[in-house]
Amino acid sequence: NKSIEMMTLIIKIILMSMYFANTDIGIIEEKGYKIIQEIDGIEIRHYVESTCASYYDNEGDNPFTVLADYIFGGNQIGQKIEMTSPVAINMFGNEEMIFLMPKSITIENHPKPNNDAVKIFTSPNRLTASITFSGYADNQACLNNKQQLIDILKENLISHKNDFQLLVYDPPYKKFNRTNEIIVSINGRL
Repeated sequence: NKSIEMMTLIIKIILMSMYFANTDIGIIEEKGYKIIQEIDGIEIRHYVESTCASYYDNEGDNPFTVLADYIFGGNQIGQKIEMTSPVAINMFGNEEMIFLMPKSITIENHPKPNNDAVKIFTSPNRLTASITFSGYADNQACLNNKQQLIDILKENLISHKNDFQLLVYDPPYKKFNRTNEIIVSINGRL
């Protein structure tokens, strides 16, 4: 239902605003990638392996709040973890939210979450196609950019794995020069 999806997105934006408004985050570490090629306004990228924390809202909790609690010390050793950018939201399956961990946090040394529903995993090396857009990442903007990305990939005979994600780089209170992306894994060799 589109109205439920829109309401969910609005709630996520409000909670992210509250988080960023009350946090002195300074410079945020961004996930690294290498641009392999640019084609018709999209980028083909190689993302390196990284450690992530994810949460799916299966109990009525807000995913952003749950993950923010984890990085603010809601873990078994009370360790605070730097916020990274972007925040990813799966556009398939259960629409889980994913925080990328700073490079100093690995699958071997991450603090165990207090909330057992927070999953820590390794995102593998992968090739992706990405389209960037500005403004707020509302449902229509996401759908339009996803379709544009699909069309460009199809025109260029590039197959994808249908694992689309929305990447949000900016806090919701930022009004201008916002950066969002839709990415999808593509088939090919690294």
